[in-house]
Amino acid sequence: MGVLTNPAEELALDAALTGTKIALCTGTPDESGAMSNEVTGPNYSRQAWSYSIVQGNPTEASNDADVIFTATGSWGTVTHAAAVTDANEVRAVVELVDPNDTGVALPQTVESGNDVRFAVGQFVVTLD
Repeated sequence: MGVLTNPAEELALDAALTGTKIALCTGTPDESGAMSNEVTGPNYSRQAWSYSIVQGNPTEASNDADVIFTATGSWGTVTHAAAVTDANEVRAVVELVDPNDTGVALPQTVESGNDVRFAVGQFVVTLD
């Protein structure tokens, strides 16, 4: 069985993530690539993001700037986030991470004035 080289893995990951935005979800998005369970609510919108391939690990990328969603109304209980294209294709699914950076999965009930924040390095995508 053959394997991809590190440069090929990096190209594949970059191709999958280029042009995506981060979306919040109230349930696990479908890994088949169809977008489901996306938050709906007042002034909700997907957020642009930038990422870097992790040095020494070409199969992992993470956000290189904070990504912040600020609710102006009730968005429900947010459990996951996804890297999504404008055509609603899911390219990556990430379980919501504790904003205190403990690495614990933490669903958040999002109400007006609440932030859902991915600090640098918290939105991590792994090629598998």
